[in-house]
Amino acid sequence: MAPANTQTIALANKKGGCGKTTTTVNLAAACAELGKRVCVLDIDGQCNMTTGFGLNVDQHLEDGKHTVLDVYLAKRRASDICVPVSGPDRQERFNGRVRIVPGHRQLAYLKSQLDGELAATMARSDVSALDEDDIKTEQRLRLKKSIDSLRGDFDLVLVDTPPDLGFLTTSALIAVDWLLIPVFPSGYDLDGLKQLITLRKKVAERYNPSLNIIGVVLGNVDVKANLDN
Repeated sequence: MAPANTQTIALANKKGGCGKTTTTVNLAAACAELGKRVCVLDIDGQCNMTTGFGLNVDQHLEDGKHTVLDVYLAKRRASDICVPVSGPDRQERFNGRVRIVPGHRQLAYLKSQLDGELAATMARSDVSALDEDDIKTEQRLRLKKSIDSLRGDFDLVLVDTPPDLGFLTTSALIAVDWLLIPVFPSGYDLDGLKQLITLRKKVAERYNPSLNIIGVVLGNVDVKANLDN
């Protein structure tokens, strides 16, 4: 893949353990080896992608650096807070071609924090009930505005999402050009796949008409099984 401009991809599936994080890490590394500039964002509260790239979240915070939580709560630009992927010796890996906006464990409580922000805003005397939908929309668009700051500086932007179809995953689908779906060939995964495709359609209708599915990545395939085929 040799994009003429920045391509943004969210890797999503409602079900956990289907290879989202593994696919994100390896896709980023492979594209970097091909000479592409890649930025990855970890919006899963488990922070597995962040640690998978060797970044210690606790030390990162102790050093006073920002995470993807600041994208949602402080409206930080991803271009301002992404950091190089480095090894234990602090040397940049992948020839400096991969940067990361690290995850934060408090992402699990983000929605309640945003609801509190909404309630505080709605309590002001100059705000009416008619403004509530606009405020919720603005919150959903924060990740998109942050990711847009990366366009032109990177060939590829990858977003690793949590194993659900809630606020974080929805905001990722609003923010990107493409949806890539890692999936294991099982009945449970197929049910989640149907729900994800329904969500993609709703996001395309309301927020992001250019959002398309770039493909489905099958993991743990047994070619002898009927369901796998």
